[in-house]
Amino acid sequence: MVGRIGLAPDRLKITGTEHVLAHLPLLQKYGIQQSQIRFVDLNEARMAGKGSGYFELKGHPRSPSLQTYSIEYVLPDGQEIEIAEIGLNTDWGFGVGVERLTMARHDQALTWDQALKSFRTSVQSSADRQNLPLPVGYYKILELSQPA
Repeated sequence: MVGRIGLAPDRLKITGTEHVLAHLPLLQKYGIQQSQIRFVDLNEARMAGKGSGYFELKGHPRSPSLQTYSIEYVLPDGQEIEIAEIGLNTDWGFGVGVERLTMARHDQALTWDQALKSFRTSVQSSADRQNLPLPVGYYKILELSQPA
């Protein structure tokens, strides 16, 4: 994110429990200092289960749960965009929002309405290019009725 995408390390924030300190040497390698970490209580994070300390997908058949930390990018106006969620002590817990990285890179957060327009255009173009039907999720997200 720093070297390849060009995000400024001093504008990155980390949110997680004290266990994120195990990753501090790696974070420092990319210019992120301990002063950029916001600590949350593990029990509170576990109760919320939404990431930024602890992630547990309620209702998921495998009930995955893991300690995590989030990476946020601060825009010039002070708004923060969460761009990644990283699992601690696991091989499979890493998620990055490509659209959020793009917003961070260009210092511009899209509103929900703007994002929906981009989503609609992207999905339609991709389906047309591949000669595929539009996915069910397309209609759900845009709150459209699906053709029969």
